[in-house]
Amino acid sequence: MAVCYNTKLHYGVISNNCQHFVKDCLGVIGKSGDEKQFEGKVGELVDLLIKGGAQNTVPGDFATHEELNSHVMANLEQMTEADMEYCLCLYHLFHAFKEKESECSDRTCQEKNLEEALERKKASIA
Repeated sequence: MAVCYNTKLHYGVISNNCQHFVKDCLGVIGKSGDEKQFEGKVGELVDLLIKGGAQNTVPGDFATHEELNSHVMANLEQMTEADMEYCLCLYHLFHAFKEKESECSDRTCQEKNLEEALERKKASIA
């Protein structure tokens, strides 16, 4: 599948993007890509990516909780609602992979600040 995408197809935001690639890979292993593949917070992130795709404007990937915190602290005021929802899903994902499924013990965690900012933004629109 990777060879096909790299040699025969040209990337496009609307067609032949990463979501199409994943769906095609799922088809190769016998999954249609239409059924829900993931549960919990990972499922929420996957659903958000499928529905929103390139709509959020959050740059880059965050390999660590600290990188995500730094981005949120530096950009919170400029984030769109879609950006905030995407970052919240990433927080949930980082927290889901911690050893204990409890509140994040990282004192710099910006998840609560981000949730509050999203609620304020939604309230100001309504």
